[in-house]
Amino acid sequence: VRYAFAVHRHDAATGASVWERTLDDDTADNVPVGLAVLGATVHVGGWHRAPLAPSFQPVHLTLDAATGASGSPLVVDGTTGPLVVDAVDEMWQGFAAGNDGDLVIVGGTVDGSFVRRLAPDGTVRATHPLDLADAVIVDLVIGGDDSIVVAGQYDALPAAFLRGLTRAGEPAWSV
Repeated sequence: VRYAFAVHRHDAATGASVWERTLDDDTADNVPVGLAVLGATVHVGGWHRAPLAPSFQPVHLTLDAATGASGSPLVVDGTTGPLVVDAVDEMWQGFAAGNDGDLVIVGGTVDGSFVRRLAPDGTVRATHPLDLADAVIVDLVIGGDDSIVVAGQYDALPAAFLRGLTRAGEPAWSV
């Protein structure tokens, strides 16, 4: 069984379908993990696993919010497609659009978790490590003052957490 995911835009007033993009093929698995709309762009993160690959690769898909058209396609596993692959060692787990037009992401690597703020053109404004070893990020929310709240749970413990961060991604509070 292969996994696929779809990004489907509906008209807010009528509920009518505007566009849909399904990310699938017969030989690979695609699993979504997060989505954020920033201006005229929809950012979708997930995992892609090609045939015979030992593990999933992180992917980031960029779509035009009005049409669903993909950004610049990149060659993935020898084929041109809409999947835009991030650095192989990063997994983007939560996405949120900042009030200032920035995209805020929380993710992880083998070295730990991080929060990153990207300008609308994709320029990295800041990246801060998070002390969330063995944690799964469940959600990311941006406050009216562009503060950041990260929610998640620990892999090994039956415990959840909330982390409050400043606009810059620095620790502010923890529950």
